[in-house]
Order: sequence, then C-alpha cells, then structure tokens
Amino acid sequence: MAHDGVFADDGVYHGHAGLEQLTAELGEDVEALSFSISEIRAAAGAEVFVAMTMRGRGKRSKASFQQPFWYVVTLHDRQIVRVKAYLEPTQALEAAGLPA
Repeated sequence: MAHDGVFADDGVYHGHAGLEQLTAELGEDVEALSFSISEIRAAAGAEVFVAMTMRGRGKRSKASFQQPFWYVVTLHDRQIVRVKAYLEPTQALEAAGLPA
C-alpha cells in the first residue's frame, strides 16, 4: 500500500507480508481497530475508488479516534495489485479519473 498526503509513516508495503507488517505496526499503538467502507465506485480501467473510515483507540491514551481515508485500488485478473491511500477525497477521485 502506498500513501499520498501527510502520514506518520509514509511507507510502501508489498504483498501479504506487507499487509501483515502494516497490521502489526498499527497494532503496536492501536486497539479495537476496525474499518468500515462507505462507498465504492468503479473508475477508469482497472481502478476502483473506495471511501473508508478507520476507528480505534490508542493503547496508551485510551483515546478513541475516527479517521476517514480514500483509496484508489487497482485490480488485475480479479486480484488487488495496488492500493494507494489519500487523506482528501478530491485527491483520490482525481487520481481515479472520477468527477469530484
């Protein structure tokens, strides 16, 4: 997964191992982590726009949070080959070639 925007860790993760690494990193600081999808739109070519909200609670602070993210997901042969995250919906819509 690649991120665009301002993220604490602006990393790139590859394959199943990368997803496991990202999950482990989130799990170090966050508990009660959940994700909910609010919108999915087919875009140009093999891309899909996804609006998602991440919710959780800080392990140390116990403060709850809610953070929306917008993604452009690229598919190939019905498999996800790329996920790019954005902090603003207009950025993701533009990247996917969709109207804002």
